[in-house]
Amino acid sequence: GQGLSWRVHVLPFLEQNELYERFHLDEPWDSPHNKTLIAEMPELFASPASIGLQPPGHTNYLRPTGNGAIATPDGQGITFNSITDGSSNTILMLEVDPSESVPWTKPADYVFDPEDPMRGLGGIYSGNTFGAGFCDGAVHTLNSDPGMEENIKAMMTKGGNEKVLNY
Repeated sequence: GQGLSWRVHVLPFLEQNELYERFHLDEPWDSPHNKTLIAEMPELFASPASIGLQPPGHTNYLRPTGNGAIATPDGQGITFNSITDGSSNTILMLEVDPSESVPWTKPADYVFDPEDPMRGLGGIYSGNTFGAGFCDGAVHTLNSDPGMEENIKAMMTKGGNEKVLNY
């Protein structure tokens, strides 16, 4: 089985130490014990626009992973110096459509596809917009309108040397 999501491991830094200490860290996210904690997802992992549109205990706040994105599929860390596109041009966190949501404790994230860079993005709010947190700590509202594919693709990668348009 797989371990636990990064979302579980940041709990002590979010004043959620009591919940963190109740996890069996040596067991997978879907062990009988850890599964009982899915229902206790902290509110901050719930996108307000998605409440009721995805199963309870699911989050649609995910990291982009794979294909040059900030997170590697195997969960290996990266260094700040490897973000050669610049921290203000690189997406760290996404607000994906409810159809892409996952149990918050599951070590699963948004798989970035360069052939379809806006899959699962922009379906929550009017105007095809979605929230994105960048590596420099800034949060921006982006849109997934037709014609924005190259811009979104550029922001998804940490070292592709693409030009990022204003957002």
